[in-house]
Amino acid sequence: MKEGDNEWITFFLFNTMIKIEKETHPMFNNSRFRTAAINSSVNLEIQLSLWRLIDDCKANKINLDYLQIFILSVEIINGKKIQKITHTQEKSPFCFINIIERIEYPIDNLTIWVIDDGDNSTMLFPSDY
Repeated sequence: MKEGDNEWITFFLFNTMIKIEKETHPMFNNSRFRTAAINSSVNLEIQLSLWRLIDDCKANKINLDYLQIFILSVEIINGKKIQKITHTQEKSPFCFINIIERIEYPIDNLTIWVIDDGDNSTMLFPSDY
């Protein structure tokens, strides 16, 4: 492979073939922070779930953009509320849908960003930016 060539990961999600560019410049390998608004409004269980989703992408060598976007919503399955997390980014676009059944207090209709500024990674609301 020569410089400038892209390497891709191919997998199937909901019977659809997905191609994602493999990581070339590691992101989110630095200290992690959260704003006071995140700390007071989003329970720790959900915060840790979002960091874990970033770590899963890193473990699979997915090329992460500096801005990770998480959209939280609540789905009801078999009469039980579950947390749905839609994880996206703009550069090397992807969209992963994650269902977490054992969240005690799921959150509905909320967007959270995680930004890697090179020195630190910060979890924040878009309105905090």
